[in-house]
Amino acid sequence: MATKQARFYTDVINIDTVGTAEAIGTSKLHIQWIRFRGLPGNKGEVYYGNKAGDVASTTGMPLLPGEYSKVLDFRPGSIPADMIFVDTANDDDDIAFEAMVERAAG
Repeated sequence: MATKQARFYTDVINIDTVGTAEAIGTSKLHIQWIRFRGLPGNKGEVYYGNKAGDVASTTGMPLLPGEYSKVLDFRPGSIPADMIFVDTANDDDDIAFEAMVERAAG
């Protein structure tokens, strides 16, 4: 049986075109906990949530430039990264995240 190994992981996702929500990862990457940040240089809000392909001001959680989200903790379990989506209010803005992730060893 494969064992799971947790590790700290960070990334920045750039949204080229508003309305094109992106998953933060693949189904092979499982999130134990995560925290988002709208980068200080952004022109407007960023959004995070789990509504596949449709995270926006009406369906996601908003963050202003420089603002952090609360930690979303899924322990003792985890959820696949392809169930978490991000989008922005302005083209070319960024959303960063830090997380504890696990991937099956092997």
